[in-house]
Amino acid sequence: NAPNTMDYYANANWTDRVPSLIEALTVEAFQRSGKMKAVGRDTEGLTPDYVLALEIVDFEAFYAVPDTPPKVQVKIVASLLNPLTHSVMATLRSEHSAQASANNLSSITQAFSDATGATIGEIVNWTLHAPPPNAERKAEVSPAPQPRRRH
Repeated sequence: NAPNTMDYYANANWTDRVPSLIEALTVEAFQRSGKMKAVGRDTEGLTPDYVLALEIVDFEAFYAVPDTPPKVQVKIVASLLNPLTHSVMATLRSEHSAQASANNLSSITQAFSDATGATIGEIVNWTLHAPPPNAERKAEVSPAPQPRRRH
C-alpha cells in the first residue's frame, strides 16, 4: 500500500459507528470514575451542569511504510458547553497515538484501544477538574467576607 491508503481486513467491522463508540466509551469512563452524580447521553433527560461536545478530528491507522505496522492516531476536540445557552466555556484538544506491534487486525485494534483510551482518559480528567458551573457567578455576586473585629 502507498503511505496514504488504507488496509481493509476481511470480515472486520467496528461494533458501531466511530462517533457512537467514542460517546459510549466516554460515558462509561465517567461512570467508572465515580465522581459524578449522573452522566448520560442527550436523550436520557438529565439536567446537566455542563454539556460535553466531542469532535472527532482524527481516528486512523497511518502507514508510513507499506506493509509495516501502522501508527494509530486519535484526536478529539472536547468542549464544555453551558447547558442553557450552549456557549463554549472551555475547550481541550486531546491527541494520542499508539504504534501497532504488528500489521495485523488484533495488533491494530489494540493500538486503537490504547490511543482511544488515553484520549478519553485525558478528556474525562480535564472535565472532572473543571470549575463548578456557578463558581464565577457566585464569586461576582457574593461580597468578600469582612474581617471580624474584637471589642
